[in-house]
Amino acid sequence: VDNISAQKLIFNSDTVIAFNSSVLTESLLLNKKTIIPIYFEAEDKYSDYVLWKDKDIFNKVYSEDDLYKEIKIFQTENKFENNVNKLKVLKEAFGYVDGNNSQRMYETMLEYIKN
Repeated sequence: VDNISAQKLIFNSDTVIAFNSSVLTESLLLNKKTIIPIYFEAEDKYSDYVLWKDKDIFNKVYSEDDLYKEIKIFQTENKFENNVNKLKVLKEAFGYVDGNNSQRMYETMLEYIKN
């Protein structure tokens, strides 16, 4: 879609599927269940360059079948609430400058969604 912002789509979603995008960290910030698909070109051509693939906070799937299975699991559980690793990833993504970067990003996203 090109008439709805990514932030609004994230806000209105239960589960986010993304690959090498800031959408991954934005979904974490909004406490969304997040999946990184690592198959097809992500496995064949870009396997060394898949962002966040080594972070436990994101679920990774390695086939289309696994993706559908993971989505079904996500319908009944929220595995990542209050996960300590979530804070580490957010600090890595949004910086350590004054400790308020994540809060500013969150407020900016909420303001953007309202408009």
